[in-house]
Amino acid sequence: MTYAQTAPGYTGAPVPPPARPLALLLLKIFAGLSAVLPAVAAIIAFVGGRPMAEAQLVENVDEYAPEIAQLTNSEEVADGAVELLKSMGEWEYYVSAYEASLYFFSIAEIVGAAVLLVWTFLARHTWARVLITLSALGGAAFHLIFIGAAMPPNSIAAVLMATWVFNLLAIVFCWLPPVTRHAKAMKLAR
Repeated sequence: MTYAQTAPGYTGAPVPPPARPLALLLLKIFAGLSAVLPAVAAIIAFVGGRPMAEAQLVENVDEYAPEIAQLTNSEEVADGAVELLKSMGEWEYYVSAYEASLYFFSIAEIVGAAVLLVWTFLARHTWARVLITLSALGGAAFHLIFIGAAMPPNSIAAVLMATWVFNLLAIVFCWLPPVTRHAKAMKLAR
């Protein structure tokens, strides 16, 4: 009777973990920017608060209160509509509602950024890359809805447009062959 010279379950020399591919590093950079830029837009919206809401409403009063804009002269829509809203006591309602939408946007963006950053740190796992893809798609849809519905100030809209580019790049880099091969090799190395 002979005995095995090795411990049970020993299959040979340990497999070293594979080197991280450049595509994985770029994925983490793009996904990180997809999280950080909306957080910057949220901070801009949160800090801007009421003055930003008032300025945006004055600039786009014909979009927010079309029934009022129709009552005023077309050349002086902004001034006339704002004065009419103030005289009717409705101006505070519109400003408060827009300010509340900015605060909601800020909170939603910061929560979304935190979630996406967690998935970004775990990007070497396949399940995390699936969640990065879903988060990036959901974030892009949220930004599109916010830009279309709330007509944010140009500073916020520009940051969100740049975020779309990084969302797309993060999604593409999630599924590049080197990143997928690295995930499979990491699984085998465990």
